[in-house]
Amino acid sequence: MRENLAHLFRRSNDKGIKAPASGKSAGKLTLKVPSKEDEEQVLSVRQELIENGESVFPGSYAEFLKMVEENAVPDESEEIENVTKTGVKETFFAFDENDRLIGCIDYNHDLNPLTKLIGQVGYTVRPSERRKGYATQMLRLVTEYAGGNGADSLLLTVDRANKASIKTIENNGGKKLLSYPARFANKILELNQQDLMKSRKAVVYMINIES
Repeated sequence: MRENLAHLFRRSNDKGIKAPASGKSAGKLTLKVPSKEDEEQVLSVRQELIENGESVFPGSYAEFLKMVEENAVPDESEEIENVTKTGVKETFFAFDENDRLIGCIDYNHDLNPLTKLIGQVGYTVRPSERRKGYATQMLRLVTEYAGGNGADSLLLTVDRANKASIKTIENNGGKKLLSYPARFANKILELNQQDLMKSRKAVVYMINIES
């Protein structure tokens, strides 16, 4: 049984994991496990995303924190071969040197039918802080974290039209494996695995992690 790495992350490094600056306009970032103290900043980011026409987490922030905690704990009752299951997933917030919340990144530990399609890592940067190299730093930090916990690679998927995210992945050493012809992301849990494979309009990348 895999141990919950989220509490190890907090205990072993209370200040979080830091990254070097990336580019002229981006400062250093620190990844931290979400906490109650972050609520005000999270709601501010949420509003930015809504105003930018982007999706946000449903429900209250307390419900979000509960979901994050539950996702980080291995559930032996989960049928990991089920296309609707991701397995263990950790969520981190990225803060700049002034403790301003910059973005959020998820890391799915397990490579299974669903994560092979949606990828092991998902991230977003608040609209007001984009095009500054922050996503590249966030992905680099999670890649280092994954490697430090035994992973030798990460699989990521990205819409072919999302040039910024493709650049982020390639800046972290991502190599293109294949692509899917079309995508209906909002139907993802309603499709069986075979239909889902056919429905994505995405490029699949692999980041190999050096030991």
